[in-house]
Amino acid sequence: MNMKFTAFNWFRLVVLKLCENIELEELRNMHFGNRKFHHILEQQCNLIFNKLILTELKQLQQNQLTCEDLSLKNVSFRYFVRPSKFNVDVCIDRYLMLLLRCIHLYDHIRLNYATMDYIEQLFNLYHTSQSLGTRLLTLKILRDLLIYLSDDTNRSFIENLLTKILFSIGQNFNLLETEKIDLDIIIEFIYIYRTIISYNTPWQKFATKLLVDAIKSCMNFNFTALEMVELQQMNFFLASICILGGYVRPYCLGSTVEVYPTNTDIQELQSAIIIEINMDALESDSSDVKPYLVQYATTNQTEWVSSNQIRIIVDVQPPNLSLLPIDNAVHTILDTLGFLVQTIDVSTIDSLILLDIKCRVVKALYDVLSYKQVIEIFMEKPYASIIAKLSTSMDYFDSIRSIIPNDLRLFNQLHLEQYYLSLDRFVRKNQIVENKLDIIIHNKNGWNQMKIIHDSIISQYLSETSSIDQNWKPMASKSEIKSYKKGRLGNDDIQIISVPVNDNKAVLEECGIKHKFKGRVNINDDIGNFRRRTFIPDSIELNEGKWYFCVRFPLGGAAVIGWATKGFNPSLHDSYGVGDDEYSWGFDGASAVYDRNRHRIFHRRNSWDVDAVCGCGIEIDGTNTNIKYWLNGKFLGTVYSHSENKTIKTNLLPNGIFATYFPAVTVKLYRNVANTGVFEFIFSPEDMTECPLPKGYKSLLMPKLLTMENVLVAYP
Repeated sequence: MNMKFTAFNWFRLVVLKLCENIELEELRNMHFGNRKFHHILEQQCNLIFNKLILTELKQLQQNQLTCEDLSLKNVSFRYFVRPSKFNVDVCIDRYLMLLLRCIHLYDHIRLNYATMDYIEQLFNLYHTSQSLGTRLLTLKILRDLLIYLSDDTNRSFIENLLTKILFSIGQNFNLLETEKIDLDIIIEFIYIYRTIISYNTPWQKFATKLLVDAIKSCMNFNFTALEMVELQQMNFFLASICILGGYVRPYCLGSTVEVYPTNTDIQELQSAIIIEINMDALESDSSDVKPYLVQYATTNQTEWVSSNQIRIIVDVQPPNLSLLPIDNAVHTILDTLGFLVQTIDVSTIDSLILLDIKCRVVKALYDVLSYKQVIEIFMEKPYASIIAKLSTSMDYFDSIRSIIPNDLRLFNQLHLEQYYLSLDRFVRKNQIVENKLDIIIHNKNGWNQMKIIHDSIISQYLSETSSIDQNWKPMASKSEIKSYKKGRLGNDDIQIISVPVNDNKAVLEECGIKHKFKGRVNINDDIGNFRRRTFIPDSIELNEGKWYFCVRFPLGGAAVIGWATKGFNPSLHDSYGVGDDEYSWGFDGASAVYDRNRHRIFHRRNSWDVDAVCGCGIEIDGTNTNIKYWLNGKFLGTVYSHSENKTIKTNLLPNGIFATYFPAVTVKLYRNVANTGVFEFIFSPEDMTECPLPKGYKSLLMPKLLTMENVLVAYP
């Protein structure tokens, strides 16, 4: 067994290294053209994935044994080396885990092996395997592959698959259905469907239309006799609601979770996956039981934990309704959900099925109203105020003392969640609470008695940005910041330093209107006749994209503004600055300064005027890298280009195509000439009033993280 484990481990290492090498070769191929070595790697990859893994899975399936262990423990290496007889399911799971990792991590694997051979084999494994772990692994792989299937794939196969998935999801959540499948499988079905309707694929439109039609079908329901609704129609309807978020994600096998550390000194949560559930412990009333066995992502160690130690992570979020490819899909879905919330009156109909549907509809609303575009559409609906009132509970007898905010903008997503939880409690208690107000749920536990505060910062974020550039906001969500930061390396905060850093003649003062920071350089120096000093942002480098910054000269003066890369070292000599070597490129208001102090007249023969503002942009794109300049809002042109002859063609890649760049300003100091060492960096687009941020460019200033939890709407 140890020899078998060692052999497979070596095979796994070879496969992962091969995938990594192909990815590197494809990156090089973008810049150097066809490379023979790349084709050799592709041949090796085809041998492994088509001839070895796919063939091995087919052969193992033919000899498959019944698996007695329905947990995911057999996915971990620890189980693989346990002394036991040869188990076909264990071997299948090992190949599936390897395949899942390769497909999830490497684009070329997903693109090249999203074939019907793999899809059909994975579905065969799903239908024939008795192991829940194996079936879950096949569905996770299919989730990554289905969206990459080519247009010429058998459409009827995919359309039948989506129809079966929709029916199975609804069947599981239909209280009138007796036949159920594992909830773990249903969760994966939901993730697969969400993935397909969220990506631009040949199947996206069909899947979206199927979902929208299923939701609209409820408009014809007789809610006093739901048992008369055709079974498939009801299942499709319930499935569509759940795909939009109408269910509470349970802890299942394969669930990704974050584990709270038992050591209170450790604040960071650890990612893990649930690989086994002790059902006996789960049903225990004791607070000390630990029913979930988790395997940590970073260490591969396993540990039994309790439910209050873990937090679920949703693998695939519900789709953004405003991006669905069907015309008016967002209006149709919101109108239907609004209709259901208003129509289903649980105070007059003693039906747990209706209450269950209303619970799911409210939860779906909670999830779909997570996107600003959808919130804006929702706020224009006539039923928006009714739904907001549903989320605020008040006691009928205390109504005189209770206050419902008159301003709908003060309602947030937390209210909707509270209302959903109150409905959920009634389901668990198998009772309906009498509603003494027409649309208000009587709630004695004070869920919604909290004080609501209108947050002006959130309002500013959700309303139109006040920035000069419509693509930049001073505050952003975590995902927006991650996207904005692409191509920017190093410190998030901007701190200006002099080069050399021990220059004690430089005084940094606060400047800026919206973005205040120490970015004003004021040098008083009466020693020597001439010297230069260079200033840069500390530990910030850029390796792709379009970036921009400005420099203001309150008192005029002489300076060179530009960009530098690794190798630029102005500390070598006092008269050394931007443009005096092959690693920096600048502009002094009149001339381009580059390549060891070469000059070319570009604009005019003067130094910087009083209050002049110069904008400096760089487009980092390998051999297509360019440097452009603006003055007081007027575009001066492309001064430097690595490949174009229309401007100054020079080597902007002295460190190769993977070069990084950073802003640099060299100020020229003259003895007995006052105020020649004063200038200000401008990094905030809100402060770039004289020389605005050009369209398509990004400022070096990072937006601040704004916590948007529980926010439903916040209009100004």
